[in-house]
Amino acid sequence: MANNTREAIDLDLDYLYEKCKLLSAGLPTDNQEDDYLSCVKNFIVNQGFSVQKARHEAFKKVMN
Repeated sequence: MANNTREAIDLDLDYLYEKCKLLSAGLPTDNQEDDYLSCVKNFIVNQGFSVQKARHEAFKKVMN
């Protein structure tokens, strides 16, 4: 389970960094990374979002 969790976090962070690069938004701070991961988890667990939608919404919330 820990490997799956680590892999999911890595994929979430890959999305974050790719999106920042694509939008020329600069690199996220450590706090923004933490907030982003927390938001992704919240959107999936508490709101029932798909992984892709959770990542997208978390990015909008944290990086805008």
